[in-house]
Amino acid sequence: MVMHSDMGKQEEPRKAPLARVIGIVIGAIVLALTVGTGLSACGSAEDERGSIGDPQGVQDDQEDEGALEPSDKTSAALNGTVSTDPNLKIAFIGDTGTGSSFTSVLNLVQSEGAAALVVNGDMSYSANPTTWWNQVESVLGTTFPVFISRGNHDDTSWSGYLPKAATHLGGATRVAGAHDANYKTTFRGLVLVAAKKGDNGATHITPFLNTDNHIWKICHWHQNQAAMQVGGKGDEMGWDVYETCRKQGAIIQTGHEHSYERTRTLTNMTSQTVDSTCNGASILCVGGDGTNGRTFVTVAGLGGNSIRSQTRCTPTTFPYGCSNTWGFIYTSNQSANYGAQFITFNVGGNPKAATGYFKTISGTTAETFSITHD
Repeated sequence: MVMHSDMGKQEEPRKAPLARVIGIVIGAIVLALTVGTGLSACGSAEDERGSIGDPQGVQDDQEDEGALEPSDKTSAALNGTVSTDPNLKIAFIGDTGTGSSFTSVLNLVQSEGAAALVVNGDMSYSANPTTWWNQVESVLGTTFPVFISRGNHDDTSWSGYLPKAATHLGGATRVAGAHDANYKTTFRGLVLVAAKKGDNGATHITPFLNTDNHIWKICHWHQNQAAMQVGGKGDEMGWDVYETCRKQGAIIQTGHEHSYERTRTLTNMTSQTVDSTCNGASILCVGGDGTNGRTFVTVAGLGGNSIRSQTRCTPTTFPYGCSNTWGFIYTSNQSANYGAQFITFNVGGNPKAATGYFKTISGTTAETFSITHD
């Protein structure tokens, strides 16, 4: 793997002496906790992809719009105090269909020991919720936690998914939103907000997250913006939901394009600005205070239906194009196979540390990454 070490430094805003001292002390404690886990800190120059510098030129003086200033990072870190269960592993997939490949993905989710499954839309391509749930339950059982979002192929049959979804909460609590595909799920300390095409941040996301004091938050929906995938999809979701979740420091999970790709840490979704203080391909940082924030986006579209090619952000080998946006791309051009992304939260005794990987149904681990919460 190739490692990138081109880090930027932001100027610290003025603060009163006492506030400055407090900020430094808190920052030192957070850093000590992070180092204690054996994971690299967000500002580390090291990345598991190697050490050849940054061939795509993320510059020290790159505009870092939306990035957390040092004082904001401390504030955001304090805002999230409720941790997940230790070593909570969650599987993320999308675009499943109801064929044998989906069954293989479900078997993978089970064998990897995931505590819950998040499906980023397009469950059945034949508008058949009954068949889809039967397939899920044949592998995972009748009560395994499964949290779904609404895709375009689910539109005509969405109401048919909901009765079973209510029996697959696995002890999670759920708060209803503005419509029946918009809700907040809290599972073992992990917060997930589901949305759909046509939603906006102010109505469908902010009310759930703005005063939430959990550390780890997920936004999940199906459709994309063209720049937030590497295939042929256009602008469908709108930037508002991406930006809202970014400002809240919520990890963004999507589907729609039938491939797997993951961005680097971004401080602006609309312009795809890579965080100059956390620009590693496989070392990610998240955090936000509702106004400023940073996070990353995943397209998890290899749930079983088909595998598409990379048509954007070429070359098809690392490092990719599109101004260094992508940390990892896995399509038919890279001989991709069906599989799932797995993220484990609260690892190594550090509530603000997480690790992730993508694994295929053939047993190949295509990539690994680490995440540190501010």
